[in-house]
Amino acid sequence: MEAYIVVSVVISAFAYWYYITANTLFSAIFLGIIGAHIGMTLNHCANHGGLTKSATWNKIFGFSNDLIGASSLVWSYHHHVSHHIYCNDVDRDQDVFTGLPFIRFDARQPAHWYNKFQHIYMGLLFPLLFGKRTSFFPP
Repeated sequence: MEAYIVVSVVISAFAYWYYITANTLFSAIFLGIIGAHIGMTLNHCANHGGLTKSATWNKIFGFSNDLIGASSLVWSYHHHVSHHIYCNDVDRDQDVFTGLPFIRFDARQPAHWYNKFQHIYMGLLFPLLFGKRTSFFPP
């Protein structure tokens, strides 16, 4: 695990350096992929206390979400309160309804004709879903 963390940190630092110095479309895409990696692995595992055996290092890596333009505190609150307490509840788990109407996570949600193709386009939409979160619970 230590090697994975070191490699992730080194590649992340390189991606930031490459974007700042090159400032090309490729460097922006590379930085975006690394940013997604930071959010979905380092931040997620650290905030669950599972990245390292040290609570201090988990807390430090838990703030890695702030390096990619998000808020680790907001993410942690949302994830632990909305997702873990109401896991997969159609009305309360924000992860379930954030993708509507384009991504349907549960059979109890309204279906549209294009949902049968969501396995094709959902990878492109996932990075945009965080911006859709305008309220903690649906109206």
